[in-house]
Amino acid sequence: SNLSESLKSPWSILAILLISYRIKTANLSPITDCDEVFNYWEPVHFLHYGTGLQTWEYANEYALRTYAYILPMSFLSRI
Repeated sequence: SNLSESLKSPWSILAILLISYRIKTANLSPITDCDEVFNYWEPVHFLHYGTGLQTWEYANEYALRTYAYILPMSFLSRI
């Protein structure tokens, strides 16, 4: 009962609407930068399925980028 009343406050309604709007626009916007695909989504796919492209930035030979940023995304993709 206390939770349902707090969700009826104007600030809670506004927060829910803004979060819903952000999720909707994030799902509808296309990926406009190819680096976003090859620097994040391809390595996540590689970690998730074990196949796919591994970009040179993540290769052991160069190791310019760390997997610390994309490991949580790989974990979330398994849910």
